[in-house]
Amino acid sequence: MLGDSGTANANARAVRDAYDAFAGSIPPDLWLMLGDNAYSIGTDDQYQAAVFETYPATVLKSVLWPTFGNHDGVSASSVTQRGPYYEIFTLPPSSVGIVDPFQTEAFYSFDFGNIHFISLNSTDIDRSPPPAGEMLDWLEEDLAATVQDWIVAFWHHTPYSKGGHNSDTETELIQMRQNALPVLEAGGVDLVLAGHSHGYERSFFLDGHYGSSGSLVETMKLAGDSDGRIGGDGPFQKSTAGPAPHEGTVYVVAGSSGQLTGGSFDHPAIFISWLELGSVVLDVEGDRLEATFLHSVGTVRDTFAIIKGTGILPAADFDASPLVGSAPLTVQFQDLTSTNTAAWAWDFDNDAVVDSAERQPSHLYSASGFYTVSLNASNQSGSAVQTKAAFICASEGIPPAVQNLGLAADSITIGWDPAGATTYDVVKGDLNLLRSTGGGFTAALTGCLEDGGTDLEAVDPFGPAPGNGFFYLVRGMSLCGEPGSWDSGGASQTVPRDTSVNSSPSSCP
Repeated sequence: MLGDSGTANANARAVRDAYDAFAGSIPPDLWLMLGDNAYSIGTDDQYQAAVFETYPATVLKSVLWPTFGNHDGVSASSVTQRGPYYEIFTLPPSSVGIVDPFQTEAFYSFDFGNIHFISLNSTDIDRSPPPAGEMLDWLEEDLAATVQDWIVAFWHHTPYSKGGHNSDTETELIQMRQNALPVLEAGGVDLVLAGHSHGYERSFFLDGHYGSSGSLVETMKLAGDSDGRIGGDGPFQKSTAGPAPHEGTVYVVAGSSGQLTGGSFDHPAIFISWLELGSVVLDVEGDRLEATFLHSVGTVRDTFAIIKGTGILPAADFDASPLVGSAPLTVQFQDLTSTNTAAWAWDFDNDAVVDSAERQPSHLYSASGFYTVSLNASNQSGSAVQTKAAFICASEGIPPAVQNLGLAADSITIGWDPAGATTYDVVKGDLNLLRSTGGGFTAALTGCLEDGGTDLEAVDPFGPAPGNGFFYLVRGMSLCGEPGSWDSGGASQTVPRDTSVNSSPSSCP
């Protein structure tokens, strides 16, 4: 999301480049502009410079969804739907009005994935409450009709700010807060994005605050002073899986994508403020929404998350990679919990101690051994635990080739020197078969004498057949079943024998 980005200058380009570095080669699924998209009066030439020449690659790869700001309104009119803004963008027309319906692109909605996006016009459209105000009357109907899991609304004039603009004194900001917010919160809105103030401000988890800044009371902060962060106080939680009235909303001012304007930054509804250039990155996956404020220098300055459906117990599950390897072994864990997890407690070594509260943690196993891992996934309704016994195995390394293989006097017992292994596999082969198959050791094997044995010798119960040549091969296996070489590939061999012998790590061939 870019707010007030229409400066077409080095500031806007720095914000653009920071996002490109953050996202790598992955283009955004879509992007939003929060108004004042082309300074200073939204002419066609200014749009060319501020949008098409500043974001040429993004325009080609992803759909841009704008909203109408006061600077866009200098050269365009939402009443007549004329001017550069309405000539450049083709937007979903909204049917409004009860007696005399008409179509307008001044405000609209669309779906992407499981998200319902709503763009309102806070600049030059009537902001009266429903049913008198056509836009907010349409908004009630639109909210009632959506079946998406998430609702994200965006417009230009922020309802809460003490940055470059004051939401206690400016008409557009006051009217959007007093008239639009009750409709949105009753309809289950999750996130509201706006600009106008040229900084970053992010609210607490709010409901019911429609008056001036001094009218905020603690009960309007549904999660208290929580930071809403994964790894911090935990995500904000909404008990209903889909839209539901008055379960909490986060309000974000993201008007710093092109310029900065100072202020007191002391609105009591705002949790954190930054007078820094940047953009907001939104990720939604199933029942989880995560937002990031990305500074123009590439650092993450704020994050928060919302989890929906927390009235249902989570179904804890996880995976990891790698599951086997040499110590010290770093393992990356992946949370696979299927529903509404708000907090995570990981025990990586079955010692009843929480080792991490991150959603996707990594852990270093310094010593060799088998490790049992547990995940306790929880939300406001309770918790569920998934435990996987001997899930991770850290070994002392892949054993070297077995040395000094020899026969005892009775020619029935095979012995060898230890190879730093935990167990050993021993196979027997027929030399006549080896010759007839042109050196195919796999085809020449006739038996498995040991499969995971722990002694340094093996007994051939049949012994060598008179007049028939035979051979034996031994390999060591690590604690985790990692196979060593079947043969040392001695000086007389050009190729180690195990290149043609099945080297399955789980059993003898």
